[in-house]
Amino acid sequence: MPPQEPYPLTNAHWKTERAKFHLDNLREAVVAFTADSHTVTSEEELERDQVRYRVYLKQPHVSVYLICGDYLQCLRTALDQAVWSLINHRKNVDSESSEFPVFAEPLDSKSERRFSKKVDGLSPSAIDYITSIQPYNRAAKLPLSTSRLWCLHELNRIDKHRRISVQAQISLASRDHFGFVVPGEDSAEISEEPTDYGFDVVCRGTYKNLKPQISTFVIFGEPTRGIFMDIEEISQLYNFVTDEVLVALASRAN
Repeated sequence: MPPQEPYPLTNAHWKTERAKFHLDNLREAVVAFTADSHTVTSEEELERDQVRYRVYLKQPHVSVYLICGDYLQCLRTALDQAVWSLINHRKNVDSESSEFPVFAEPLDSKSERRFSKKVDGLSPSAIDYITSIQPYNRAAKLPLSTSRLWCLHELNRIDKHRRISVQAQISLASRDHFGFVVPGEDSAEISEEPTDYGFDVVCRGTYKNLKPQISTFVIFGEPTRGIFMDIEEISQLYNFVTDEVLVALASRAN
């Protein structure tokens, strides 16, 4: 349970508690979906000495997207409320312009003013910490999607205006998915072909009766922004906020 007042981040912790509730529901929804996510039929093609396995892939119910959106909103709001609470705790000022800033690009004079307005009233050490985890401080040449802060901010921003992408995908059919390891020189005997309903796995010759073993997972994200996260990566956003950011801010309250 979150600490009681006058601990300055109580409100932010209440938001993360609610995020955890949504995360638990999201995990349950994903597990339920993957347990019944696809069907497989087979058709022997004698003239080619092969069997075509048709993998029909379902898609998650819209509730999965809605739960994920609620989860992201609670986490992102927790960051904003943390900044507001620390300013109020330190300056006894009910700031109306406070916000946890997130900037993808290095600050110019205009964005520097915007950044400063959002964090005005925080301790210098808290401002330094927030600056240090900005997406623009990621290692050189790494994509923005490697910043958990940016992923959380961007997915939440997108969810406010349109639907984030929630898609089921099937792990690539490899030699390990057929019950045993097919010798490397015979890998050409098994191939996959994408379709509008999922994909076909074609097994030829000696291996034509090997029914594929399929693993299904759910991807959350936004393809146009390069964000592709499975449920474990989505869960890491919770750990990032609760175990890293809020802990760091609490130690820099004054």
